[in-house]
Amino acid sequence: MENKHKFRLIAFGLLALIQIAIPLSMISSLEAVVLKGSAYKFRTAPVDPYDPFRGKYVSLRFDMREYCSAIHPALPEKGDIAYILLSTDSAGFASIAGIQTYMPQTEGEDWLEVAVDFRYLHDDSTSACFGIDLPFDRFYMEEKKAPAAERAYWDANASDSLDCWAMVKVRDGEGVIENLYINELPINKWVELHAED
Repeated sequence: MENKHKFRLIAFGLLALIQIAIPLSMISSLEAVVLKGSAYKFRTAPVDPYDPFRGKYVSLRFDMREYCSAIHPALPEKGDIAYILLSTDSAGFASIAGIQTYMPQTEGEDWLEVAVDFRYLHDDSTSACFGIDLPFDRFYMEEKKAPAAERAYWDANASDSLDCWAMVKVRDGEGVIENLYINELPINKWVELHAED
């Protein structure tokens, strides 16, 4: 009877440790991306209408949703996990330098693990285009500020005179949104300055 009780205590202790270890490991991994990752500016795009039950985050959509490539053996199919190689365009924003089915091994090369939503061939059959599902689409913030920030984000994306983008840290295939900007101002600051508009 006593041995049974000890076994239950040990089993309970191990289960509790596992339940604590998993979230700590996830937090540690994301923190490493923020601290050691490379910074990229990702252009945003208009998003679907506001969901009143969202609350604590701004739902984002990005310009980087499709990529076309010359046909080669390592191209993914619809539904595959793929790896996009990142570069920076002439305006300083993130762009895709390539897509492949295997994890990049080159030292110093920045990449993201993505899902492929669709694939189609061009008429000449020498190139294929892919729908890219980036591994991040939410910018979390204080619940009270999120609705105003989301409205500001929609307005900025609908305007020709405002530039809206997210700073994303990238490391070993993971991406973490560090902040959301409108015309070089962090979204919190933008909302404060335009609260009475």
